[in-house]
Order: sequence, then structure tokens, then C-alpha cells
Amino acid sequence: MKSDQLVADSLDKRELLKVLTAFKRGNFTVRMSVENTGLAGKIADTLNDVLELNEKMARELARVSNSVGKEGKINQRASLGGSSGEWSASIESVNSLIGDLVQPEVARVMERWPRAICRRRWRSKWMDGR
Repeated sequence: MKSDQLVADSLDKRELLKVLTAFKRGNFTVRMSVENTGLAGKIADTLNDVLELNEKMARELARVSNSVGKEGKINQRASLGGSSGEWSASIESVNSLIGDLVQPEVARVMERWPRAICRRRWRSKWMDGR
């Protein structure tokens, strides 16, 4: 029984190195085999969870970049459900950055908006002879 447990509980170091190398190179879709049990299975599951969370974060940052930066949806913010610790802090940092970048633009538009309306009204009155 103990030799069966040792075989079932051993972590394939080559697979681990392959997964970690792919992750280091930016492949967030790679995963460890889920066939492991015992401590090896817990290690594989935990690494897979980290990889999945990192993949979700990369997708969310791409979405927010497109939404705010390209489409101009300045109210959009990043979200990473179920995250905590530094994962959550990273998302909050991105959202804070978006807010800081958007705020001066909103202030600039709001500052010019009343002047633009006054000009239109003045032109309208002047051109109508009122």
C-alpha cells in the first residue's frame, strides 16, 4: 500500500517544469495534469488555480483596455471576482489609474461645456437679431 501511495503521490517534475516554463513565457492556458492525488494533487490543483486566476486577470485587463481606451467607455472598470490579497490590490490599482486618467478629461469637458453653451446662445441671439 505504501508503494502505491508513493507512486500516486509523486509529482512529475518534468511536467511541473514544462508548465512553469510555459507560464514564465506568458502562456497562461497551460495546466498541470489533474490525475495526481495526495500532496502532489494539491500542488497541481493550487498551481492550476494560480494559472487560471492569472489568465482571468490578463483577459480582464485586455477587456478594460479595449473598453476604456479604444471605445471610450470611461465608466468601465476591471473586476476579478473571487480575488483577494494582491490580486485584488492589482485590480484596484488599475481601476485607480483609469480614474486618475479619466478625471482630468471629465473636468476639462465640464469646464468648456458652459462656455460652449453660452457661445451658442450668443451666436443664436446675434444671428437672429434678438
